Amino acid sequence: MVLDLASFDSIRSFSMQLKERLLAGELPPLHGLVCNAGTQGARTLTKNGFEGTFGVNHLGHYLLVQLLLPLFSTPARIAVVSSGVHDPAQLEGVPGAGPPPAWNSPFELAKGVMGPEAANDDEKADRFRRYATSKLANLYFTYALAAKLPKGITVNAFDPGLMPGTGLAREYTGFMKFLWDHIMPKMLPLLRLLIVKNIHSPEESGAALARLINDPQLAIVNGKYFEGTRQIASSPESYNKKRADELWDDSAVLTDIISKK
Repeated sequence: MVLDLASFDSIRSFSMQLKERLLAGELPPLHGLVCNAGTQGARTLTKNGFEGTFGVNHLGHYLLVQLLLPLFSTPARIAVVSSGVHDPAQLEGVPGAGPPPAWNSPFELAKGVMGPEAANDDEKADRFRRYATSKLANLYFTYALAAKLPKGITVNAFDPGLMPGTGLAREYTGFMKFLWDHIMPKMLPLLRLLIVKNIHSPEESGAALARLINDPQLAIVNGKYFEGTRQIASSPESYNKKRADELWDDSAVLTDIISKK
């Protein structure tokens, strides 16, 4: 089944097709959803005209979850992949770390306009800033969703850590991409010692992510944030309920779930 989170039409088509196949008994009941798509790169627009990083990493998942919620069979769980880059405290002392999020109103973020902290960003900083801000949006979305879910469905957020060897670096320059793809994955123990402890292979982080969906011990855990297998607090900024509520409501307008005023 094809799903392009940069296209609301694709998301709606996918959801309708999934509904039809579930009702026909072609697929087993839906008990879990992992919101794991992500993009980090040069400025692009989604097919609906929104800034690509915010559009894919947040708006696409927001719409997908809204459309799939009626299709779940309980008990069910949702996992939203965020990142430690949403938290300035986790970036301190990390070599090569980019700037922290620069929050703005959701309508401005959808246009690619970051908060005032980003006024002097160059292209590299802008790329990282947009990604970090989208990962903060993932947490606002998780916490708002957790408070609205019906009984029997839970949602939690997840930080997979730094994962060399994944496609996240596909737009890096030649040397950096080679380093990311071929050298760093072979140096994980050394990198944990010298750079940051929260660095893993895709297999390690994948297993920790799957745990949020299938571990019986987490059956009723809701609205929490996990760094790998550890439940931790996300950044103080991520618990701003006013922002979370605003993002929820504005996202409904941006994705045409409710009509524009």
